[in-house]
Amino acid sequence: MSSVPAMTSAAARPAPSSSSTRSPGLTARLLRLVIVLALFASVATGVATPASSQGGGTSPLDVFPEDFITLQYNDFLGRDPDAGGLAFWSARLRGGENPASLIETMVSTPEFADSVAPVVRLYYAHLQRAPALDGLSFWANNVRNGWTIDGVSEFFARSDEFVATYGALSDGEYVDLV
Repeated sequence: MSSVPAMTSAAARPAPSSSSTRSPGLTARLLRLVIVLALFASVATGVATPASSQGGGTSPLDVFPEDFITLQYNDFLGRDPDAGGLAFWSARLRGGENPASLIETMVSTPEFADSVAPVVRLYYAHLQRAPALDGLSFWANNVRNGWTIDGVSEFFARSDEFVATYGALSDGEYVDLV
């Protein structure tokens, strides 16, 4: 197994709410957050700059949609696009499709729902934060390669970051806390 990304706390976090129920829209909000962050990262790195923000000129997304597509496959699915997917989305983006539709499609797939989404939820449940890309990729790939979500959850609960935030709690004390 490759080395585990560090889980360190950058600042003290407030104790989680004593409510044990999650808002029914939590998953939808997390997915929207992921979409916004992906688009922001793509624009910030110059992979996708909307043509409208360039005064109607050509954007890198118009010229190199394959780079944007590959980045999104890597970020959301942890793999390179297959030839058919790359051709399909290249044609759609070159034809004027909104890049957000690619991301919306990816976060709606079983591939994302079975490995990436549960890991994101574990980061929020255990560490009260969004995952860094390297940590998310590491844990999602472990889930794809046979780790159970329970196993990842147990690892998170034993991490230095978790212990620094919550102290050494028994299972019952942790359940009471959250």
